[in-house]
Amino acid sequence: MRWRPHSGKKWAGSRLKERVRKIKKQVENVPNSHIWVTEAKEIENYLSGELLSSYAANGTPRDPKQYDRFFPSKKTDKDLSYLESQLERKSIDKMELAFEVAPRMTKEMMRLRFDLEKQMTAIIEKIALWNDEGEV
Repeated sequence: MRWRPHSGKKWAGSRLKERVRKIKKQVENVPNSHIWVTEAKEIENYLSGELLSSYAANGTPRDPKQYDRFFPSKKTDKDLSYLESQLERKSIDKMELAFEVAPRMTKEMMRLRFDLEKQMTAIIEKIALWNDEGEV
């Protein structure tokens, strides 16, 4: 079993949302399960500026920081989101983004993005364990 909620954290040291803590505890009690609560605010924060450059108005944007608000807020907020400040966009289609950037991702490009390498290794090991359990 695997589920990947985003942390919902706004800054380093902030607490996980109650619903995330509850689900994390429940999944951790399931034998041979794995849960990945992202270290970044959103899964999109793991993308590099290089991957997002095709969406930028001018050049290559900086990499999203760990706790950047990636998408514009529905609330009136004086701070611009990463999308607004770096890509000069108000919105983006998440599926289009995924299909655009996934083929260009490399292990080398992504390995230093927060906890990605550690989590991918854990997921691969868990899948191998699950596969071994299925063999007779």
